[in-house]
Formats: sequence, structure tokens, C-alpha cells
Amino acid sequence: MARLSNAIRKVSDIPDWFYLSNYKFLEELDSAGWYEQLFARKQLFLMLGYRANKKKSIAVEDLAYRAAFEIWEKVNVSLAESSVLSSMCGHDAANGRVQSDYANPIHSLTYRQYLQQETKIKEDSKEKANEWWENISSFDFGTGSTDLNLAYQVMEFIDLPLYMSQRSTSLHAIADVDLTMPDAVLVEAFKTWLARTRADFCLESPKQYRKPDFASWVRLGVLPYIDLTSWAEISGKSIPNRLMANLLFPSGDGGEETIRKTTAPIAMEMIGRGKYSDRTTLDILLAVAAHEGRVGAVG
Repeated sequence: MARLSNAIRKVSDIPDWFYLSNYKFLEELDSAGWYEQLFARKQLFLMLGYRANKKKSIAVEDLAYRAAFEIWEKVNVSLAESSVLSSMCGHDAANGRVQSDYANPIHSLTYRQYLQQETKIKEDSKEKANEWWENISSFDFGTGSTDLNLAYQVMEFIDLPLYMSQRSTSLHAIADVDLTMPDAVLVEAFKTWLARTRADFCLESPKQYRKPDFASWVRLGVLPYIDLTSWAEISGKSIPNRLMANLLFPSGDGGEETIRKTTAPIAMEMIGRGKYSDRTTLDILLAVAAHEGRVGAVG
């Protein structure tokens, strides 16, 4: 097996902030608590990915570094109590995303989501559509020699579902609802739309989600693995699986194979670097946490 570049070999090379005992609080977390911890870390890795793609080093004044340092120092982070993390994760996260509309499987499109959808539209389609819209909104539309030709070009996609004009999709489809129609009509129309849209995405109706096994996450050391990985990435170092196993399983109840086959894949999926999945761990946590919150409120 090839040696890792710039790999550290000794426990003494691990940063002073790392103590496995600092993660004891995880044993008491519910779905909302796990969501908060993982959401902050996933946003950090999103920013680290942007920096890596641009081959940009991370300075201490960089928001990504400041967020990482706060995560390492506090471990049990609170989005509501941190100006750094809330600015990185968004205002909705600071106010409790689990209590927000984002936790509901159906909600009105927010401006944030509109921007997310807009950035995924193919550039060619976006340019043609913007030019066409500007044309038809002009008082002299139809007088130019190119107006009709442009109209024909946009007709290829302008009245199709938005996701058909996007480079990639997030499995969150947008629908237009006529609020003047009776409920019974809307319910039947929604069922038809849902079946057709899922067919476009090659999806079947998923089974009911199950509450994640938090005890196994604690036992496998997924959160400390994530934090050590972010430190290594920012520091330009790598941590071999053998050393990672010594750090996460000091009692010897796990080894290199546990890290490679179980801990690492689970952790990487949690921060958006694993294999593609229709429904991510954060999606499931958010849905479960929102359901638990609604049940608790009723009870």
C-alpha cells in the first residue's frame, strides 16, 4: 500500500485540542442535536472543498479556519450562540433549522432555494431565456429580425420543468400551486405530479425512514474522525488509519479495518464526500428531528 503524503506517525503529533473524552456528550444527543453538530461540520467541509478546488490556502483570518478552530475548541458547538458558525451555516441554522420550514417535506420556496436552483441552470439556457424575456418585455417586441428565431430556440425548454434545464438536480422539485382550487382537486393533482416527477428522476416512493443508530456512531467515533480529518486537511497533513484507530479506539475495540471499512465511509457521507445517495444522513436527521418536535409539541 502506498504511503500517505505528509503523514503523521505519533500520537504526540496530534493537536492539543483533541481529547476523546470531549465527545462524551454525544451519548446524550437526540436527532436535533446530532443534526446541529453534523450540519456545522458539513458546511465547514463545503467551504474547504471550495478552497481546494481553487487551490487556495486557508489563512487564519479565513472564515473556514475560524469556523474550524471553533469546532475543534468547543466540540459541542451551538449554531445559535456562535456568530462565526451561524454566518457560515446561514441565518436559518442559527434560529434552529429543525423548527423551520426547511424541515417540512413540502414548503414554500425560499429565496435561498431559488438562488440554489438558479445557479444549477445550464448557462446556454439561462442566456437565451434572459435575452428572450427581455425581448418579449420590450415595447417593440416582434420588430427585430432575430426575435422570432430566439423565440423558437427557447421553446425547446422554456415550458418544461425547471430541472430539465439544470446541469444537476438535488431531488427537491418545484411545483406551482393554484391556491384558488378546491383541496380535493389539488390533492389528486399533486399525486399525479408526484408520480410523474419521480418517474423523471427514476425514483420510486421511498420506504419510511428509520431513526439512525446513534450508539453505533458514538462507538465508531464518526464525529472525532470528522474533526481530525478537517484538522489534517487544513494543516496539510494526513493521519494513517492505524494512528486514527489508536486515537478513536484506545481500548482496542476497533482497528485499521474498522476505520477503513466503516468509520471513514459513514463519516465521509455525513459531510457530503461519500457515495451518492438519494437521501443523506442529514436529510434523515432533519426529518426525524422535525417529526419528534411535532410529536413532542402535541404531547
